[in-house]
Amino acid sequence: MNCFKHSREAITTECRWVKKKQLKNYIMNKIITVALASAKPSVEALLELINATSNPTVATEILLGIYEDPTINPTPAFEINSQTNIVFGSYDKFTEEIAYTYNRVEMVSAWLPNNVDVSLENAVSRNMWPEDVAESLKLSVETFKANYTRHNFVTNVDTDLLCTTCSLKKWNTGTNK
Repeated sequence: MNCFKHSREAITTECRWVKKKQLKNYIMNKIITVALASAKPSVEALLELINATSNPTVATEILLGIYEDPTINPTPAFEINSQTNIVFGSYDKFTEEIAYTYNRVEMVSAWLPNNVDVSLENAVSRNMWPEDVAESLKLSVETFKANYTRHNFVTNVDTDLLCTTCSLKKWNTGTNK
């Protein structure tokens, strides 16, 4: 899926287009299969094609019939505070990237005393820097840090469906390392 910001209707339309493209590719693949069954391409021609791909290793494995699809977790192993409703879209074996859709979350950070219910109404400040908040409350930074904690609150979930990509490794493990 090559999208950045789409409504659900646009995603559905794109999915219909992808299905038509897949059918066209299926028909072309049948024609190419018949043609290749009778032709014997040279090693040089195969190497040229393999090296023209973004992932020659995967291309070689496919040609040799030994490629195996990787295991893909149904949900990502990472969390991004600004994303919710994350849904797997597709996997590109040549780039080893996952495309997924999500809704953007709008958040606000606020400082709360440690001994109150965690709610935005109990916030003493929405300022990000503890030094600034401590100064405004006329407390030392050490006293402030010992008695206050910063919390994040969801203020809105955008209804627009967004699409992005991440590496297979990040999707499955939560890190690119």
